[in-house]
Amino acid sequence: MLKYLLLLVSAIIAVIYAQTQCDCELGVYLKNVNGKCSGEVKHFDTPAFGLGCLAVFGDLDDSVECDACTQKGLNVTFYRDNACSKKLFEDFLPTGECHTVDLDNHTLALMTKCGETRYM
Repeated sequence: MLKYLLLLVSAIIAVIYAQTQCDCELGVYLKNVNGKCSGEVKHFDTPAFGLGCLAVFGDLDDSVECDACTQKGLNVTFYRDNACSKKLFEDFLPTGECHTVDLDNHTLALMTKCGETRYM
């Protein structure tokens, strides 16, 4: 009986956790003009983050890994290669703020949009 009770409690916790997971988007833009990103050229959604190492662009060797999504923002790590072995930098990107970064002599802007997702 205790086994079934523990199984039921585990299932309830899993459902509650799944209903309150964070949903984030990471946009890569051409410019940052007065704190506003413009010219989106690449977009990543939360499901893609689980794939691990994501190529930023085909012609650049740089890649990104995203983790620790919260309603306040997203932790990102950029790498100099597509295998995610040569780290460039790691940063927390607050939601809604545009940040300028330099990747392989290219200046890009990054912005996240994060919030709580409720699955019904």
